[in-house]
Amino acid sequence: MDFERIAWTVTIVIGLVTAALFFHNGFRGYGTLSVLLALAASVNLAPTKHE
Repeated sequence: MDFERIAWTVTIVIGLVTAALFFHNGFRGYGTLSVLLALAASVNLAPTKHE
């Protein structure tokens, strides 16, 4: 696994942990936004044709 994939994976995990904390504290809008951020970051882990 190269550094770029590790960085994106860490970004996704941070987004999901942040979302869990927001949902736990009752901030549903910010939690949803954090989930969407993690989803957008996960696009960068999709395989491409040049791999």
